[in-house]
Amino acid sequence: MLTLRPSALDRIYTCAASAHTEDDAVLIDHEEGADARIGSAVHEILARMVAEGLRDVPDVEPVALAWGVSADEIRWLCYRGREFLDVLRPQLSESPEVEQPFEISLPGDLGFDDDLYILRGRADGMDYVQRGEDGIVHVWDYKTGERTEDARCRQQMLAYAAAGLALYRSDTRIVTEVVVWVAWLKTGERTVRRYDPAEVEAWAVEVPSMVEWDGRTYTPGDACRYCPRVAVCVGRMQLMATGVEVLTHGQGTLAVPTVGSILEPEKFGRAVMVSKILKKMLKEFDRGALTAVRLNGGRVELPSGDAVVIKQRAGDAKIDPRGLLTYLRDAHPDFTDDELAAMVKVSKEPLEKFISGRAPKGEKGKAIEAAMERLEEAGTLTRGAPVEWVDVQKGEQDAKE
Repeated sequence: MLTLRPSALDRIYTCAASAHTEDDAVLIDHEEGADARIGSAVHEILARMVAEGLRDVPDVEPVALAWGVSADEIRWLCYRGREFLDVLRPQLSESPEVEQPFEISLPGDLGFDDDLYILRGRADGMDYVQRGEDGIVHVWDYKTGERTEDARCRQQMLAYAAAGLALYRSDTRIVTEVVVWVAWLKTGERTVRRYDPAEVEAWAVEVPSMVEWDGRTYTPGDACRYCPRVAVCVGRMQLMATGVEVLTHGQGTLAVPTVGSILEPEKFGRAVMVSKILKKMLKEFDRGALTAVRLNGGRVELPSGDAVVIKQRAGDAKIDPRGLLTYLRDAHPDFTDDELAAMVKVSKEPLEKFISGRAPKGEKGKAIEAAMERLEEAGTLTRGAPVEWVDVQKGEQDAKE
C-alpha cells in the first residue's frame, strides 16, 4: 500500500513516476536548508499563538536561536501570520487543534470499501465548528516560501480537506463544508477553498487512477527538483540528453550527469559554455521580439489562427520610506519598531554606500568590512544559502598562453 503526503500530491499528479521507485533506485534526501529552518521556526511560534490564544507575536529570539535563523526574518513572517490569524480566529471554536498529525486510508476512511493508499501528514491547524445545522471543518497551512499559482497546491488542499472530513465526521457529528486556508506569509495573501463533502469524496475515489503509473511515462519539469528519484529518472535523463544535443549539435546522452558520473566530460563542458551564450541570446531575442510585435500594432497573426501578442503586468511597487514614515506617524501613532521592521527590508549595497560616504579617504573598504562584521556578530546581518552555478575554468596551460 502506497503512502502519500499532501505536499507531494501536486508533483505526483504531474508525474506519477515520482511516487513509484524501484528497489535499487538512488533516492535524493533533500537536506533541510536555511529556508526550511525559517519555516519551522515560524510554524512553532504561530502554533503557540493559536494554542495559547496570543493576540500578539511573542519574543522570537529563543526560537530563532534554537533553529539557527535570523530573528528579524522570522519576526517579519510571524507578523504576517498574526494578520492571517486575525482573519481566521473569528471562524474557529475556542479549542482548535494545532500541529495535528493524521493518517487516513483513501478512499476507505471516506466511506468506501477499498483501502488503496495511506494519506499521512500534519496540518498546521484543524478545527470543527457547529453553526446552527451546519458543521464546518477548517484546515489551515502556513507557507513561508514564495507564492506559487493556486493550481500548484490544488491537490494538497484537497488532501487536507479529505483529512479534515475523515477525522471530524462521525455518526453523531455532521460535516456540511470543509474550508481549507493557505496563508502565504511572504506576501500577506491567502488562498481559501470551500469544499462540499461530496466533492472531497469524489476526489478521493479519483486519487488511485491519478497516482497509478504505467511504468513508461515520465513528465519531467519544474517539479523534478523535489522528486526523490531525480538522480536516476529515465525521463529526465532523456530530456537533458535532448538539451545537450541541441547545445552541441550531436548526440549527447553520455554527456548527461548521472548520479555524479559524466562519461563525456568534453561534450558536457562544451554544453555548459554554449548554454551561457544561449541565455544571453534568448534575452536579446525576447527584447527584439517585443519591439517587432509593438511595431506591428501589438499583434502578429499566425497561420494556425493563434497570435503573438504583448502581455503586460503592473510594474514593481516602490514606496518612498520618508513618505511611509510620515503616513504611519499620522495614521497610526502607536506603531512600534517591530511593526516597522516587518515592513522594511534594508539592502546591503545602499548601506555600504552610506558607510563609505562617511569614512575617511583610503579607509572606506576597512570601514565597510568592520561595519559588516559588527552587524553580523550582533545577528543583524544574516546570510542566505550560498548561490551556486557551473562554469568552465580555464586550465593552467591556457592561462599561461
